[in-house]
Amino acid sequence: MISTGLLEPDVLRRERVARPWRVAFVLFTIALVIGTHLPGPAPEDIQSTHASPDKFMHFIGFGAFAILLWMTGWLRWWWITSLIAIGFALLDEWTQSFLGINRETSGSDIAAGVLGVLAATGWMTAMSTAGDDVSRTRSSRSNYIVESILGRTENWFLLGLAGVVPFILVGILAYAFAWNMLGTSVPNISFVLGMVAGLACVLILFGRLRERVSAAMLEDRPCFFCGVSLKRDEPGIDGWMDCHSCRRPAHRSQWHVLALPRIPLSVLLASDGMVGFACVLVYIVISILVGPAILLGAGEPGLAGVIACTGLALLGAMFWTWKRNCLAMVYHDLGTRCVGCGLDLSPVVDHRGMGTCPDCGVDFARFERRTDEDSGAAVHEPDAHDDA
Repeated sequence: MISTGLLEPDVLRRERVARPWRVAFVLFTIALVIGTHLPGPAPEDIQSTHASPDKFMHFIGFGAFAILLWMTGWLRWWWITSLIAIGFALLDEWTQSFLGINRETSGSDIAAGVLGVLAATGWMTAMSTAGDDVSRTRSSRSNYIVESILGRTENWFLLGLAGVVPFILVGILAYAFAWNMLGTSVPNISFVLGMVAGLACVLILFGRLRERVSAAMLEDRPCFFCGVSLKRDEPGIDGWMDCHSCRRPAHRSQWHVLALPRIPLSVLLASDGMVGFACVLVYIVISILVGPAILLGAGEPGLAGVIACTGLALLGAMFWTWKRNCLAMVYHDLGTRCVGCGLDLSPVVDHRGMGTCPDCGVDFARFERRTDEDSGAAVHEPDAHDDA
């Protein structure tokens, strides 16, 4: 019988995980089109004392459009996703001139939307799973937790409320305070403060949900690619095993939280060498300091704030990539020196890829591939890591 590929467990799981993202993408796109084509105020009704955070709304709207499109799984390459999102931003702005009432095409609105897509693209590339089996396994652990949380409809409503309610309250209060106490309109600052408050609440709630999934993961021991439980699968002497369903590699430590060393900022900055460090400095000066300052002087505070936010978002994506690259090297050294006390772990015997430091009791993992012959067919006594 010819396999269509849709019956593969990992393909079925990807389709199941992508389903809520696809629903969210369609609903968000409809809301975005309606919102950008609503009738604008008549020229004689516009109050010069009040302004809206129009540029920030374009920045967030089209950046979110790109992220949601990427998460649907319909497109394989991030650059195609970015091109489609930029094209949609241009088309949406162009249609406002003849479909919207009291609306016209704005170059600054287009720039804000494209910058939102650019910021989203930076994080799409930074979050992509890459590297060897060890790096992919540890990265897939985080991805699996996120997918498990967002695979439940009620969590979407909870996270949505956690973000929207603080955003509205803080934004309105900040604007009202500035208007009543200072006699000035600060729509962009109010929008940013509300966005920060909403994001903080979402991250706090997400952390609580993450703890629940992590606890359940220790019991279920799922494959991070197809979701099938590996409770009855026996790892090899090195802790590695192949999923009996999708044949992807899995390590005995992948369901545990491993203690990791703190990576100094100097190490992160040196990840790309002196040339990379110099480029980062130039990038910070231009995108976060000089560019916004020039636009502020030109009377474009909204676009200045958007460029600063784009610079910060891309800078965060760069640091995330550097940290992940550094962690890829750290994972291979976890079994040689204890993260807690610095003890040389070379003589310490592990049990199927995991062990405990005899001095401080911190768990460690070894990821190098071994066979019974490499280990001398040694027989280890069961320890605290043995499966119940």
